[in-house]
Order: sequence, then C-alpha cells, then structure tokens
Amino acid sequence: MNCQLCQKNLEGYQEGRLPSDTMIQVESHLETCDSCKRIYNIQLLANRVINSEKETEVNPFLAT
Repeated sequence: MNCQLCQKNLEGYQEGRLPSDTMIQVESHLETCDSCKRIYNIQLLANRVINSEKETEVNPFLAT
C-alpha cells in the first residue's frame, strides 16, 4: 500500500468500517511509514478534541 491510498483510508480505519484485508494493509503501512503514522496520530488527536467539545455541558446560569 502506498501513502496516498493509506491516507485515503485512514478515516475508515479509525472507524473500523474497512474490509479486513484493507484494515491489515493500512495497519501494516502505519507500522512502517512515519509520515502516515504522524497524520494518523494527528487525526486521532483532532477527533478526541472534537468529541470532548461535544461532551461539554452548558452552564444553566449562562443566560441569567
């Protein structure tokens, strides 16, 4: 698998919605490619930040 194909499949890999053979190929590529691994880690971090923002509770006294 090349970098372009790996990066195209990263979102599906994170969500676990790729076919098993493609998942294995992406996993294998991430083990050997520092560039794609860095992009993958950045995407994971961004998803964590977005999910934590979604969970933030609104202050009920904000409007008063």
